[in-house]
Amino acid sequence: MTAPQNPLRCIVSTTGGINPDLPIFSAVGGPIHLLATASENPLRIPGVTVHHGSLTGFLATLANDHGVRNLHCEGGGQLIRSLADLDLIDEFHVTIAGHTLFGGSGAPTATGVAGDFLPATRSFRISHFEARPDLGECFASYLRIRD
Repeated sequence: MTAPQNPLRCIVSTTGGINPDLPIFSAVGGPIHLLATASENPLRIPGVTVHHGSLTGFLATLANDHGVRNLHCEGGGQLIRSLADLDLIDEFHVTIAGHTLFGGSGAPTATGVAGDFLPATRSFRISHFEARPDLGECFASYLRIRD
């Protein structure tokens, strides 16, 4: 999670109960900010700035206090859904892992649980696709189509 200019590295967590042995805490990079959305007592890790509150408020803080205009986010369905609800996804990368089966009526989708639809359609076009039969996976990238 490093890049040119060592941008901020941000973690969003409901509880803030992050394992301090994760590589992000020992790797070279920009300052680390942790958002705990539902806990006033997240784990305190030296050198990590802790924020409490909503994702919307955290994004506003990043923009207003740190000049952040673009984010690269890695996460699961809850984070993707939250960003999609806010209509903040411009590019989407997905790994399709055929070697691991998911299914059933309650199986999660990229933006949450099936049947729990976004308030409006978000249109994307495929920009990259790579099949890796040796891994049993495919990698796809999509770019947002905005009117």
